[in-house]
Amino acid sequence: NQDCDINQLISNHQKTSSEEQISRSNGTKKSNSKGVTKKNLSKLGSYEPSPRSTEASVSYEIYGREISTNSAKSKKAHSIDDQHVFSTNTQTDEIDIPKIEPVPLNKDNIPSAKHTMPEMAYLPMEAPISFDVITNFPLILQNVSEDTDKQKLQSFKMDVEKMALRVLPSVKTVLNKTMSDLNRFFLNRWRESMINELGEIGFQKYKNETMRQGTNLHANIMEYLSGKEEKELQIMPENEGHWASVHSALQSVSDIRALEMDVLHPDLLYRGVFDCAARYKDLLCIIDWKVSKKPRPLLKNTYDDPLQVAAYIGAVNASSHYVKQHGVINHGLIVVAYPDGSPAHMHMMSKAQVEQYWHEWTARLHSFYTLMYTEKVAHKNSS
Repeated sequence: NQDCDINQLISNHQKTSSEEQISRSNGTKKSNSKGVTKKNLSKLGSYEPSPRSTEASVSYEIYGREISTNSAKSKKAHSIDDQHVFSTNTQTDEIDIPKIEPVPLNKDNIPSAKHTMPEMAYLPMEAPISFDVITNFPLILQNVSEDTDKQKLQSFKMDVEKMALRVLPSVKTVLNKTMSDLNRFFLNRWRESMINELGEIGFQKYKNETMRQGTNLHANIMEYLSGKEEKELQIMPENEGHWASVHSALQSVSDIRALEMDVLHPDLLYRGVFDCAARYKDLLCIIDWKVSKKPRPLLKNTYDDPLQVAAYIGAVNASSHYVKQHGVINHGLIVVAYPDGSPAHMHMMSKAQVEQYWHEWTARLHSFYTLMYTEKVAHKNSS
């Protein structure tokens, strides 16, 4: 019997996150002048982060996640089907691929079983009717009995159980898996051109360097927002431009609620790690730090990043524990830092924009689960 228990899958996710927390070996971390305190940490309940692999002489634990003051080596975290299709980095969102403008999803360009698994082209693409609960799920859940049908949610979970997933899908996995065929074509063409220019070894070195820069910048930001003095930060030479780029923006960030927090949507069954929950100019929002060599002056220039932020906001708002402690989050902020030190672009997502991207995100999530249902359940039934 390959079926799995969704409740057990969720429990395993939370247990793994909890067991992997790394405690400080000695000393007491100084108090955080920007809002993060030991008392605040204890209130976050089930929001337990997944650790990241680091190599450092000195480490600081923030919300159970170890960060390094030295250059950190990123450990790639594999999520559902990652070992076959994708590998996403948990420490930086923009790694080595160019931003490609998304093509609106429709029946002609949504990835299908025919595109992803040619040998299964004969399988039906009809998704269970329970999957409709995904696209109808609200961003802010006021009352389960009023906002959504409990019976439909239960049916959705039962259908997901039939897929026998190893882990619940991450936000990045969903976005990668549901990338349009046209965008995937351009991405592959870019990768081939880079390999032709740099060679296989040179291209791998380029990717590693980009990941390392993103990792180090995230670590510096975490340390600074946790209360560490700027003069005590170990900023790598290759990150000095990035730090100068975001420095002004950091002065407007206050009332830190969470850093690098692991979240899981208990109803729509996806997970992820967001960078920061805090106030930016008095607006409580989820903040995502990005790095880019090319200017991103408009929100649309960040492409799928707003969907990622909306997904995190939806997962946070689905936690009654978090909402009771900190309130509902309606805004998102994407901060794009540049290596030349030019001021970071600040893309504030209004409540209306978050709602818009939430609907786009749930459409992508629906497409993802439809694909997975076809690949796993339909294939199993036909064999």
